[in-house]
Amino acid sequence: MSLLDRIASDSGNIFGSLADGAVEATITPDGGTAGFVWGSFRTASEQLDAGGAAIVDGGPIFVCAAADVSTVIAGDPCVIDSVTYYVMKKETPGFGSAQLNLSKDAV
Repeated sequence: MSLLDRIASDSGNIFGSLADGAVEATITPDGGTAGFVWGSFRTASEQLDAGGAAIVDGGPIFVCAAADVSTVIAGDPCVIDSVTYYVMKKETPGFGSAQLNLSKDAV
């Protein structure tokens, strides 16, 4: 099995579990059924270190397996830690992952 095949077959597990610091989100695609998705959540107020300069990053952002959010579109609700966010944009940069840019305001 090639490395690419192994990465693809393991991609469903790369976002871990609660024990690994992952969070569970409930996402309801438009016209679909609510489902649970494991991923990594980052709030809007986190700072990034860019060579000694602090930069406040935009957000909030939820990163998960792309296959878990294949039908998600802008405007779909996403509940994390009892807070409802709305998907503003979905990006799929590759390697089986998806990034959901979220907002507390409905789109």
